[in-house]
Amino acid sequence: MYILGNGWSVFTPGDALASLDWLAKSGHRASYAAAHGTSVEAFHGWDFARMANVAGWAYVAYLIDRETAWTWMRRAAAGAKAAFGSFAELGQSVASLVGATGPVTRTAGAGVPLIAAGCVAVVSGTIAGALH
Repeated sequence: MYILGNGWSVFTPGDALASLDWLAKSGHRASYAAAHGTSVEAFHGWDFARMANVAGWAYVAYLIDRETAWTWMRRAAAGAKAAFGSFAELGQSVASLVGATGPVTRTAGAGVPLIAAGCVAVVSGTIAGALH
């Protein structure tokens, strides 16, 4: 799968698990927080959404089995549930990074910028379910 190889340098099952573990433990949080002058916690949503995405992509690419993918997606959902009170809060967290690249002119409801909603929609079944 193109995005795993080019975006994540994931080519093997070991690469996939290493990327998922990295996202769970530290991910992009510290570097993005430093770049945006904010707290690490402000970017937890970004890494939780990415963890669920990478797990799904790795499954589709036959790098991990379905149960392993769901285990990582549930872990992302549990992290999101612990960090955010609602799906809208999770969307705002992702938007704090995605929206920083330009003005947000459309929303997906509850004040969540549409671009952030699109990023989070990939994992909404698992994470949104955990937040309800």
